[in-house]
Amino acid sequence: MIKPAAKRTRLIVDVSPGMRQRVKMAAARRDVSVRRYVEDILEAVVPLDEPLASERGRLVTGETLRLFKDIRDTVMRGRRFADDSTDLIEQARAERTADL
Repeated sequence: MIKPAAKRTRLIVDVSPGMRQRVKMAAARRDVSVRRYVEDILEAVVPLDEPLASERGRLVTGETLRLFKDIRDTVMRGRRFADDSTDLIEQARAERTADL
């Protein structure tokens, strides 16, 4: 017996003409349809067990920490601050208070 296909719904995303062309070219390079190409990307990126919005703020996973580290490394490009930010904030408060 043939298993019926799962019900599908339409997802419409507005993209620039340049992005549309890039997606079409990438799909063609992989010899798949644009629909299959985008669906494969979404399958790879969107987790099946996505937490509810109310839970999302409470979850810090190893993947999240790696993402933040990568972003920090990209922004800082190996630079380090000589002073602790807590000390800098305290110093700024003291200077502001002295000016009052």
